[in-house]
Amino acid sequence: MNHPRSYSIASCKTCVGPEIDLVVGSFIFSRGGSKIEVGVCSNFLTNVTFGDEITFKIESNPSFHYPLDPIAPLIFICTGTGFAPIRGLLQQRSYFRSRGEKMGTAYLVFGSRSKK
Repeated sequence: MNHPRSYSIASCKTCVGPEIDLVVGSFIFSRGGSKIEVGVCSNFLTNVTFGDEITFKIESNPSFHYPLDPIAPLIFICTGTGFAPIRGLLQQRSYFRSRGEKMGTAYLVFGSRSKK
C-alpha cells in the first residue's frame, strides 16, 4: 500500500463550483541505471480522464486564505506545482474584479528547474 500524497487545490470554489482543479507535475526519474521510473501518484493523476472516479480526502488550511483587505498589495512567490494554491487565489481575485470590486496591485514571481 502506498502512503497518502498531499496536493493543494488549485481552484476557487466560487468560480468552479463542486469541481476541484489540481496542478500535478509528472515525476519521471532514474536511479542511475537504464530503468526509467515514474511517481506513483503523479503518474496516476496525470492519466485520470473525465468521468473517472477517484477517492480522496480534503483537509482545509484556515491559515491560507485571500487577504481580508482586497486593496492590500499582494506578492505571490512559488515554484513548480507550488503554483496550485496561488492559482486558486488568482481565480478568486478575478471573480472579485468581475463584480467590480477594487483590487490592490498583485505580483507573481514564479520559478522552475526546467522549461517544461
